[in-house]
Amino acid sequence: MSPEESVLLGELTRRYNERVGKGEEVSDELEFLRDLTAECLEQAGVVLPAFSAWVEKNSRRRITWRRRGARNVERGLVKRFARAFGSLEAALAAGEFVNLSLVRAYQDWFGADKANGADMPSFFGVAKSVGGKHVKALLLMSMHARSVRIGSEILLLLRQGHHEGAASRARTLYELTIKMVFICSEGDQAGWELAERYYVSAQLESYSKRELLSDSVQGAQADLRDVALARWGIGFSLVSTIGLNQRCGWLGGVTSPFAKWKRPWTPSASGTCTRSAIMPCMWGP
Repeated sequence: MSPEESVLLGELTRRYNERVGKGEEVSDELEFLRDLTAECLEQAGVVLPAFSAWVEKNSRRRITWRRRGARNVERGLVKRFARAFGSLEAALAAGEFVNLSLVRAYQDWFGADKANGADMPSFFGVAKSVGGKHVKALLLMSMHARSVRIGSEILLLLRQGHHEGAASRARTLYELTIKMVFICSEGDQAGWELAERYYVSAQLESYSKRELLSDSVQGAQADLRDVALARWGIGFSLVSTIGLNQRCGWLGGVTSPFAKWKRPWTPSASGTCTRSAIMPCMWGP
């Protein structure tokens, strides 16, 4: 299409000449044209009725085509991989049942403690926090529930034919599984310090190191930071990772202030958490 045939450009030209002809001062011509374009598009139903009707008609046609295509793709994939999808769905249903059973078992466990006068322990007196054996139980239950949800997302993406999206979510599921197994590997003698470290890192990961050590952190999060730094030192906030990131050399992710929650359990000569350091801690050499 040539510029002379464009309805939108014609309307923009008309409005531009009209404004300038009235003596309106144009300091930034590009910004002025952007405002005119936004104005024309907002009033498209009135200013460009034929064009607006054409766009709406073709949009509806495209939406119908997309939906039909998605149904055909899903029908073909479900027919071809019915057994695999059925097995995955059965595994997810079992996972949901297990998680519900864990929640009920925890309720009974905590209810028995509460009946004996015990309250939910805090993280060393920090308000609105969880500590002790409860932090490990709640953390693992929530991570397990999240893994089931991610599995459901993977199943949905696979059925729709979005294999790259499913692979991305599978990577996330793999990372989450690694962290769950890693936290579970902490023996009874070690207690639940690793779970507490992860809990603190999850609460404070949104802060950079500079923000973390400044007045940007306030309230209960500041108390949590102070207790964590007193217990584990400044080294706890040097590397990153709620997601075992690129510094770990194998899982990817973005840099955030906390990651040494796993350091005591992953000895490494270089001081960073590598795959070779973390895997033996969970499944042996």
